[in-house]
Amino acid sequence: MSAILPILFFLLAGMACGFSLRHRPGVLRRADTSSMLAVYVLLFVLGAKLGSDAALFARLPEFGGTALVLALCCAAGSVLWLWGAERCGGWLRFPEAEQKSTESATAGGSPFMGTVRILALFSSGIVLGRLGVVPPWLANDTLAEYALWLLVFTVGMGLGGAIEVFLLLRRMHGKLLLVPLLIVGGTATGAVVAGLVLPQVGVLQALLVGAGFGYYSLSSIMIGEAGHPALASIALLANIFRELLGILTAQLLARYVSRLAPVGVAGATAMDTCLPVISRFSGEQFVVVAVFSGMLLSLWVPFVVAFLLSL
Repeated sequence: MSAILPILFFLLAGMACGFSLRHRPGVLRRADTSSMLAVYVLLFVLGAKLGSDAALFARLPEFGGTALVLALCCAAGSVLWLWGAERCGGWLRFPEAEQKSTESATAGGSPFMGTVRILALFSSGIVLGRLGVVPPWLANDTLAEYALWLLVFTVGMGLGGAIEVFLLLRRMHGKLLLVPLLIVGGTATGAVVAGLVLPQVGVLQALLVGAGFGYYSLSSIMIGEAGHPALASIALLANIFRELLGILTAQLLARYVSRLAPVGVAGATAMDTCLPVISRFSGEQFVVVAVFSGMLLSLWVPFVVAFLLSL
């Protein structure tokens, strides 16, 4: 499940399909719905496997504290790297005129609702797994494998359908690319620190968790399907915590640290759930930066996670 070539195939196939359908938003919205259904199935199965394993379930309270430390370290590392780049010769000064509508980001209700639904499905799986009432066909690895490929394909469709965002890189002379690269470096630094202070996790596993960049569904699913259910649960919680930190700390960070800092904390979620607060507190000129960075980080997640799983 963690092989890079199958992931590359389904992701690129999805991007090609999304690009060909970029002028048909209705079709792309249906693909997004299919993506969420795949996420719901996979996270329910992940929860069911956790709940049915008594030894693993007993460690669930420990997972929460570990996940919070990892989320804080990865977010802090990203903020520090971005802040340092801004202070070193003004590398990351973006034109004030760059703007993008946030209509699509604010549509569909509160940004918290997606996280609430994810937690509800995961928790339901745990409860039913503990009760031993999950049907074998629902927890089947084959079903999870098909759902994972569907998720990767639909993620590619979303990226391909919005491919015009990548064209901004040339117009802004490469500065946009620095943002996700610095977030990757900061996240890795924070993960290494967390791995050193959390001996029960270790540096490599901490890097695996951090490689989700807030994209909790895909990264935790890949880790779980690779045979690491405990680490998958930590990854799920850590990346959810990172998303929540992006929403809750945006105002303070934009005011007292840097207007780019909320983009760093949000990671991959800067392009969706955290986009409204970035627009509000950092300014609309940072929306394009957030969308580009979030999209590129989302694109990198499966490859980085697959590579670390192969080590």
